[in-house]
Amino acid sequence: MSEPTASSFSLNQPVITRFAPSPTGELHLGNARTALFAWLAARRSGGQFLLRIEDTDAERSVREHEHAILDFLQWLGLHWDGDVGHQSEHAPRHLDCFAQLEGAGKAEKVQGALRLKVKHLPASTWVDQIRGVQKL
Repeated sequence: MSEPTASSFSLNQPVITRFAPSPTGELHLGNARTALFAWLAARRSGGQFLLRIEDTDAERSVREHEHAILDFLQWLGLHWDGDVGHQSEHAPRHLDCFAQLEGAGKAEKVQGALRLKVKHLPASTWVDQIRGVQKL
């Protein structure tokens, strides 16, 4: 079976959505909206709504905020499928991938962040219906 393309995508097939809030503060209306739309898309299609806590900011991530996120989603009736994931669980894999990219000369560490090295793209110009002529 071939991979679906953007033009062939349909909510008539099961989709997997993910909500990935950060436990660095209280959830707000924007978070609730994002979670709701992801949950609705998953449920409408017979798919899955996954929850992954974006806890890579160890200094500001707070366990109480994580519990508040779970309570808030349950209060909204947005029940997730499977276990709650944590982004930090994948840190060893991320470090391994970075080492591979760095070793191949495709990435470098700049002020603690991963910067991918990309080839320069040719100049491009287009007309944006709102902003007018744009150049890259």
